[in-house]
Amino acid sequence: MVRSDAYYISRQTSKSLVFNPLAKKSTLKYDDVFGGSSKHAKKSSRRDVSYRDNHRLIAGVSVPQRPIEPDNCCMSGCINCVWELFNEDMEEWKHKRTEAAKALMAKGEGKWPKDWDAPPKILDSKYIHGSHDENPEEVSGMPVGLQVFMNFENKKKAKSQKKRQPNGDALSS
Repeated sequence: MVRSDAYYISRQTSKSLVFNPLAKKSTLKYDDVFGGSSKHAKKSSRRDVSYRDNHRLIAGVSVPQRPIEPDNCCMSGCINCVWELFNEDMEEWKHKRTEAAKALMAKGEGKWPKDWDAPPKILDSKYIHGSHDENPEEVSGMPVGLQVFMNFENKKKAKSQKKRQPNGDALSS
C-alpha cells in the first residue's frame, strides 16, 4: 500500500505553538541579557574578574582579593578602558585593606592573614605574621602596567595638543 505525504504529515506529532507560562524552564534576568554593573559583575568578556568571588574577613571587614591586571588593552582610548576599570577595583581594594588594618589595630588583637595579600604599610609589625613579600607597586601606589599606560596616555595627549597649536611650539605655562 502506498501512502501519500499527507498521511505521514498527519501522523507526525507537532509541537505546540501555544503560549504556556507554566512550561518555562528558566527566566532570563535583565542583567544576564544587557549586563549589569561592571563593578559587581562576576564575569566579563573584557578581563578576568574571577578574583571578585574571593574575600577574606579580617577584623570584621570583608577584604577582596587583589585585582588581576588586565592583559588585553587595545590602547585605543576606549571610554570604558580595562585599565580604568582595573584602577577602580584597585582603589576599592586599597580602601578595604586600609579599613581592615585600622579595625585590626583598634581591636588590639589578631594578625593579618599570612596566606592573603600583603598588609598595608600602616599596619604595625605586631599585627603581621613574620614577613610578607614587599610589593614593588606599594611604593608608587599604582601597578607597573597602569603606570606605563598612564605615561603613554599623557604623551599621546601632549602630542595632540602640540598638533593643535598653529605654530607647533610646545605649550607655554
